[in-house]
Amino acid sequence: MATSVCNELVPGNPIIFKRRGSLKSARTFRGQRRNTGEDTQAQNINLLAPPAGEVTQVTADTPAGEVTQVTADTPAGEVTQVTADTPAGEVTQVTADTPAGEVTQVTADTPAGEVTQVTADRPAGEVTQVTADTPAGEVTQVTADRPAGEVTQVTADTPAGEVTQVTADRPAGEVTQDTADTPAGEVTQVTADTPAGEVTQVTADRPEEKCGC
Repeated sequence: MATSVCNELVPGNPIIFKRRGSLKSARTFRGQRRNTGEDTQAQNINLLAPPAGEVTQVTADTPAGEVTQVTADTPAGEVTQVTADTPAGEVTQVTADTPAGEVTQVTADTPAGEVTQVTADRPAGEVTQVTADTPAGEVTQVTADRPAGEVTQVTADTPAGEVTQVTADRPAGEVTQDTADTPAGEVTQVTADTPAGEVTQVTADRPEEKCGC
């Protein structure tokens, strides 16, 4: 009699009913966790390889100046970019293979004046550029292979007067130029192979050579 009374919803003695309900719900919850975990792992495996060339990006805050890099293969030519804040001036680079010729760019703030560079293989001749603020006057350079003869340029502010240069192979004879502000009068040069006879120029401010003359 006592057992049948406890099995019913009696306000005075619901202990056995609650314990049986807790055990039953616990078994059901554990089974749901196992099923959910298998589904989550399957979704993660599908997300590792985007076949349609979706966006691959990393956003990180590295106050200790560690390396932040991304390596991706995007056959559909989607955007691959990295945005990082590196106050210690560590290397920030991107290496990507974009057969469709999409944009590959890096934007970084390097107060310690470390190297900021981009290396890319562009068969369609898309734009490859780097914009950096280097108060310590470190090297800022771009190296690219452009079969279609697109524009390759570097714009930098180097108050310490470090070298700012561009080296490019231009079979179609496109324009290769540098724009730089060098208050210390360092060398600013361009080396280019222009078989079609396009413009190759050097602009430099040499206060020491003028005083020597």
